[in-house]
Amino acid sequence: DEDATARIGVGFSGRIVTLKAAVGDVVHAGQVLAEIDSPDFGTAYADLNKARADEERKRLAFERAKELGPGEAISVRDWEAAGADYEQARAETARAEKRIKNMNPFNLTISGQRVLLTSPIAGVVTERNANPALEVNPSLPAPLFVVTDPKRLWLMIDLPERLIAQVKPGSDVSLESDAYPEERFSARIVQLGQIVDPNTRRVTVRATLNNPKRQLLPEMFVRAYVVQDKGM
Repeated sequence: DEDATARIGVGFSGRIVTLKAAVGDVVHAGQVLAEIDSPDFGTAYADLNKARADEERKRLAFERAKELGPGEAISVRDWEAAGADYEQARAETARAEKRIKNMNPFNLTISGQRVLLTSPIAGVVTERNANPALEVNPSLPAPLFVVTDPKRLWLMIDLPERLIAQVKPGSDVSLESDAYPEERFSARIVQLGQIVDPNTRRVTVRATLNNPKRQLLPEMFVRAYVVQDKGM
């Protein structure tokens, strides 16, 4: 179920220093999957600290200028310059903060330039493309980790086009698998495909399936029977 699946990558450059999860591991939301050393974050936080220090210095200068009073102890020009410097420093701090937020949209824990890559959902690690010392960046072709909840699945039905009029969203589906020949499972149709495959003359219908015992596995083939008012 793509609604219960997280494909986890990064929006920054760095190098994996520690791996905390492997394929098949059960993880909870917030669990650390890997630790990444990112000089990008080190530079970004250094820029932010520098901007904050400069903002504070110029704030104090502006406050002193206001106390002295423009046109009296200092010229109006100097007072205006102090105000402009302070506003510029505030803008630079905001820019540095926004840069870090854009690099870290999911609020990962960061210590210095060490980033803890965590899972946003509870589930099972079904794919890992992360290796020790791997150089990571936003342009990697595949996610570092894929975590999904195996108790929630999508059932994709290849429906012959002649049966399209007999199926609608909300219809119940009964299915069986060769792995469990004596057991029936239930699903419910949530979406009808809008394109007919020109080669098979079939339409893809999607149904949601609860899999509390985790008996059915992704990519498993099953036989599906759409339940109609007058039977299957």
